[in-house]
Amino acid sequence: MRPLTWKEVFEGWREREANNPSWIECATKTKGWPDWESWRLHTAAQLHLQDRSWSLYEVLDPGSFLPNLLVGPFHAWQKYAQQKNIATFAELLTLPEPRGFFLEHPAVQRLMKQFPAPTELIGLLREDTQKIVCIEGHHRVAAVTLGQAMESPVTFLGPVYLVLASLKKEETVFLNETLKQGSSRKT
Repeated sequence: MRPLTWKEVFEGWREREANNPSWIECATKTKGWPDWESWRLHTAAQLHLQDRSWSLYEVLDPGSFLPNLLVGPFHAWQKYAQQKNIATFAELLTLPEPRGFFLEHPAVQRLMKQFPAPTELIGLLREDTQKIVCIEGHHRVAAVTLGQAMESPVTFLGPVYLVLASLKKEETVFLNETLKQGSSRKT
């Protein structure tokens, strides 16, 4: 659709999360950062997001497309996968433990009933596999994936956008490093 600057990408992320008490608590109390922005800029730096060329796309069939995104390099999501950084949401949510957990997760339940419209997610296109890694938007993708699996699809009342940049084959190591390092503040 159109190119975006990193500043625009991060501002969209900020609009979606920075004023949400749950995300603020996660950043400050769980992860140990002084604020939401410090936490997310740390993740961005781990993946070199600020150095990438970004473009905005509209997802034409989100019910089919989103479950095939790869789960991002975050422990809370990857802990269920046997092989790290290669599982799709559809594959992950066929496993009993994560499926049960996310079916009971209040945010995912809410999103299954009322999906935000419009909405935007952030991803990286792996050049080695041509698959897209979800960087931001996991709960929304989980809601769509579970809705599809339960034959109770999410209703999309507006467009779904994907902000996308490339991840070169030699940069895929950033995924494993990010997962290993985590996003907690090291003191």
